[in-house]
Amino acid sequence: MHVSFKLLKIKEVYQKEGLEAGLSLLRNEIETLNTYITIQAHVRKHHPDFVLHLDSILLDEIITPNEWRAAHCFKGGKSTQETARLLSKSHTMIGLHAAKLRELKVLEAEVKKE
Repeated sequence: MHVSFKLLKIKEVYQKEGLEAGLSLLRNEIETLNTYITIQAHVRKHHPDFVLHLDSILLDEIITPNEWRAAHCFKGGKSTQETARLLSKSHTMIGLHAAKLRELKVLEAEVKKE
């Protein structure tokens, strides 16, 4: 889900349900983003060769930006369900990303399902 869409959703919740509901949703979005940023920083620090390869195939348009983000989550130890929640994508779509990343040999191990 794009940031602008998320912000519009927060605004809509604020207008319909009030300040507390809007703030709760905003806090959740900030926490989710912070979690993803922490995972990405960890992967960049501990797996620099993986990140160079991942960045390269993103630039060559072999993978999509969503697959790139999912790869960081998987390498950071997140399951498909956790990754789906973090990236606001369906479990099925994240499973497809995992399969493609394994096919490309970006991920050498099986991704955790739960």
